[in-house]
Amino acid sequence: MFTFSLPNSIRAASTLFLSLLTGPTSAKERQLEAQTSKEVQIRHSMLGFRDTLFFYTFPDQQAVLRLHISNKDKTLPVNGIVYLFPVNTSEEGIKKWINNQHSDGLFPNIPSPELIHKLPKGICKAVATKIIGEKKTPPDNQIFTDQEVTIVIKAHELQDKFKLAPFKDQIGVFVPK
Repeated sequence: MFTFSLPNSIRAASTLFLSLLTGPTSAKERQLEAQTSKEVQIRHSMLGFRDTLFFYTFPDQQAVLRLHISNKDKTLPVNGIVYLFPVNTSEEGIKKWINNQHSDGLFPNIPSPELIHKLPKGICKAVATKIIGEKKTPPDNQIFTDQEVTIVIKAHELQDKFKLAPFKDQIGVFVPK
């Protein structure tokens, strides 16, 4: 195994303390809980609508959870990757790193993650969708449905590195009609 702000987001994070569920953690382990995160959502590029990227940043943990939701498959598969940065990485540095992940690489001097961990299949899942509108993309006027997708993230840990608490969220995805 290979060891991403939506203002109207409604997140239902676990109310139990992760330590009660999984026992004590070492000082090195980073606690990744969605209710403490800041969010960045990317659903379009200069060329139109695209797969959705959703970044949860954990400023006090120097960590990012990036979710990728494909709009090319009607089942809306969700994949996740956790990135851990050196503990001295600034919040501004992580913002620049996120920008470079989806745009033209505007920032040349960005921090590099010290750990990249692809979440196993089944940890991230789209469980419900709701169509909230339709939009056309120029120049060909292709029609996309604007969908609100409910995702569920299961708890996951990489021993001595991080513990990701379970949570539920809603994310927007444009899907070709």
